[in-house]
Amino acid sequence: GLLVAGLKLLNDLLLVIILLELFRTVVRFLQTEILTLEPYLAVGIIACTRRILTASAELSHLPEITSESFNRYVMDVALNVGVIMVLIIAVFLIRKRPSVPAAAVPSVTSERS
Repeated sequence: GLLVAGLKLLNDLLLVIILLELFRTVVRFLQTEILTLEPYLAVGIIACTRRILTASAELSHLPEITSESFNRYVMDVALNVGVIMVLIIAVFLIRKRPSVPAAAVPSVTSERS
């Protein structure tokens, strides 16, 4: 029905966002030769959110929900929520750290000269 189509569309959109974010991160690295951690944390958050949505869609399509399948669903969602919380805390800590001036960071290009 409509709910299934909506969940599939959302799942596919989140996958596209993940791929675009990874592509953007690689392009930025190739341009600047600086690798940042924050985009990878964002991809992890999106991937865990996508898994939670997928797990709920899978559970809703079971002909009969047994206690085992429900417990597996709850553990899956709890684990993904825990990972999301850890990743959000990591993003918060990265944004709170003092920035390093560009002059203090050794350049790869200056070492090659």
